[in-house]
Amino acid sequence: MKAEELNKAVNGQKCENMPDSIANLNDAYFSAIKDTYCELRYGEAQSADADLFELVVVAAINADPPYVFLGTCLQDVLEGMQAQQAEAAAKDALGPCEEDDREGTAISRLECEDTQSKILTLSGLTSTLRSTVNPWNLFMCKSATCDTDNLNQVLTAIYFDYFAAGGDDAWRTENFTVIDTYTPTVECFYDQIRAPLHDTELYCSGESAPVCNNTKLVEVKLGVDAPFEVAICDDNDCLASVGTPLSVSILADGYGPNPFCLPEEKNYPRELTEVLITYSEKEFNLSDYCSVAAASGRTGRCTTPKSSKSPKSPKAPKLPKGCKKSNKSNKSSKVPKGLRA
Repeated sequence: MKAEELNKAVNGQKCENMPDSIANLNDAYFSAIKDTYCELRYGEAQSADADLFELVVVAAINADPPYVFLGTCLQDVLEGMQAQQAEAAAKDALGPCEEDDREGTAISRLECEDTQSKILTLSGLTSTLRSTVNPWNLFMCKSATCDTDNLNQVLTAIYFDYFAAGGDDAWRTENFTVIDTYTPTVECFYDQIRAPLHDTELYCSGESAPVCNNTKLVEVKLGVDAPFEVAICDDNDCLASVGTPLSVSILADGYGPNPFCLPEEKNYPRELTEVLITYSEKEFNLSDYCSVAAASGRTGRCTTPKSSKSPKSPKAPKLPKGCKKSNKSNKSSKVPKGLRA
């Protein structure tokens, strides 16, 4: 919607109540941001997205004094959050069905343009007792003009408020601090790292092995067992985009499948065994990696070796009987496009 159209649809007096940080934006581009805020907050089609819009914009202004984020990343973040809300609403609409029936929903049905990269969001948290990494379950289409460091800085700033807005303020009440945020591509996180961690013999599967130009090793230590190495693909600086090895450990420590056959508890699947992952400086050698001795070290806790075939991305499980298939999803209200400079 154009700025002049917004002005006609909005009662300007009500917009005087906008936060000072937004009201103080001056040039022509920022005027469009103010108009969008007014439309969402006070326009004829008032939207719950006003709170979301205010949260992200105010955090960006505080974290990014040059306001680069507003012109390059704002639209990407808002559309990603709206897609997350729409997917959550679609799953709620299924009633007794535990999962959506469409393939790929275990990741996200969000589709990106050719000029964008599909990313996910992870944040590192620490307290006096422990450090951990929390996946946001937020997927975004990141434009090439959106600077990764700038994006991660703003996401770190809104972490607590974003989860609190959804009714989850546990991390803050338990005195955790957000220390960093990472936004790897879906391909990096799921295909290049997750797949070989969940199928450690993937690179020994002959012609079906993944094609990688920069294969590296990560060292995995389960409890007091001797460490072993797993090959992953570091094309496009994948490891750097996920930050510390702690971010990689969530793939084997309490989230999703149990790749190393660890003992499980009902509520905390990996609570009994510490999983420690570090990045190895050793060079990858296919013959050494695929030797019998190396393979037995990787599958030592499992009664049988894992299959050499692994899907590139997790699929939604089968629906319980009686659940109807659906190809429709609830759509959240859209923030007007055209906010990019």
